Amino acid sequence: MPASANQSQGTDQHLGPALDYHDLLSGRRRGVGASIARLLLSMAEPVYRCAVALRNSAFDRKLRRTVTAPCHVVSVGNLTTGGTGKTPLVHWLVRYLVDQGHTVGVVSRGYRSLAGGANDEALEFALAFPNVAYRQNPKRWLAVRDLVSQNGVTAIVLDDGFQHRQLARDVDVVTIDALEPWGYGHLLPRGLLREPLSALGRADCAVITRANLCPPSRVDSIASAISRYVDRTRIAVATVEPSVWMLPDGTQVPLPELAGRNIVAFCGLGRPEAFYQTLVSLKMSLRAWRPFPDHHHYTTIDVEALQRQLEVCKADYLVCTVKDLVKLKFLACNDLPIAALQIGHRFIDTPVGLLDRLSRLLTKQADCP
Repeated sequence: MPASANQSQGTDQHLGPALDYHDLLSGRRRGVGASIARLLLSMAEPVYRCAVALRNSAFDRKLRRTVTAPCHVVSVGNLTTGGTGKTPLVHWLVRYLVDQGHTVGVVSRGYRSLAGGANDEALEFALAFPNVAYRQNPKRWLAVRDLVSQNGVTAIVLDDGFQHRQLARDVDVVTIDALEPWGYGHLLPRGLLREPLSALGRADCAVITRANLCPPSRVDSIASAISRYVDRTRIAVATVEPSVWMLPDGTQVPLPELAGRNIVAFCGLGRPEAFYQTLVSLKMSLRAWRPFPDHHHYTTIDVEALQRQLEVCKADYLVCTVKDLVKLKFLACNDLPIAALQIGHRFIDTPVGLLDRLSRLLTKQADCP
């Protein structure tokens, strides 16, 4: 991604310091200091690898307890930290299970939620599915128990659950980001991998996301690597595509209505470059670009800085994701020209393997309350 977000005439503007953690891990950041930092991170990587191996071994050998839910559980997770397109797939699965007649609930850890409140993922989900129960709890099995007893759910979608092995699941789906599938080839903290690639052997299905943002040959290469651990028939390829603009008052605006407008774009995502590339594909005139940390909690200071940048750049709109918009609503931003890009999930081809696993699951009605 270029340093400037400027895609047309205008002034090159950038808000605040660039987030360069990915540049450091990938090797794009050069210099003695960066090399020393990577060396120190490499020294910590074997410690993390050992801890992960010991934990997985304890579950594999049944030395650690696994809780079986009294309902169907479909897990969506990933191998790397940061965004991999899980949220659109979670939404797709919820719609699928509801269409199949299930009472659905969603459970997540609640990462970076404010004390006593919901995080951005929960707020975004409530906007999309106001009638579907959502619970956040680091002890996912407790959240499942509450949903079953209080809401009568018959199917749970476990968001970001691949590494949460305490709760048993019927279907394990792993998302792989086509833009950066293997976390720069290293485990945490030297790279972004939570587990080695061999952990894919636990997955029932794999979904390569954001395939529309890279060449088909790259997608084929990623699928070949996954097929060492997951049967090729259970590997699906999907795109995450913009569907509509959403304004702070809930109004939806068709995509073409903002085409060519001057914008200041920002987001708080694990993979901000994916959002950047999506905006470029929409032919937006990006006057300034500001990536915030993942799950960033916006403040009035942030909003004031963005508003100043809007004025300096003479831009028409502040543009972000729905995940950002739901948090900005608490800061009384209704008077600002903000437009959030809603992203949809689409499989390139029918996900035969995934649908087969789900259909087999749904025949086991006797296991549900």
